[in-house]
Amino acid sequence: MKMLIGVLVLLASAAALATPAVGDYVKYNISVTPAGSTTAVTGTLEQQLMSFNATTNQYDQKNTTTITGGTATVQEGLVNAADLITDAGIAQILGNCSSFGGTSASAVLPDGSHTNGCAVPVDSTTEHSTYVVVKVPFGIFAADIVSKANGNHTIATLNSYKVGP
Repeated sequence: MKMLIGVLVLLASAAALATPAVGDYVKYNISVTPAGSTTAVTGTLEQQLMSFNATTNQYDQKNTTTITGGTATVQEGLVNAADLITDAGIAQILGNCSSFGGTSASAVLPDGSHTNGCAVPVDSTTEHSTYVVVKVPFGIFAADIVSKANGNHTIATLNSYKVGP
């Protein structure tokens, strides 16, 4: 259980790409397969921007992790606005996908509509992953992550979203 929560927190920080507006909300279906196993632990991750402090230029972000058949874990914390992607940032990635090392991707959003995305590979000291960037709150449609620390494989797919007012 701690492993899933840790991976989901990693995803939350990696996925902290948002078209920032109070009320922005996303829910991802999550599957984590531990290294050497074929059995995945499943659940959901919900992220929402609750409020904005103009003085500090920070959003209060709430993350709710629920393991299938288990209870929900809620974490709230401040996120600097500068750490969140804007509409312009998403447009830059989508318009110049190959310059980010990405490839064009097609995504079917939860409402059934089709949109163009960019599958961007990330190879860092902590993970080898691919994030599919589309124009939704938090900017991420899907993620495929392999932890370099423990080999755990996480797959996240957008389940639902709401754009803040």
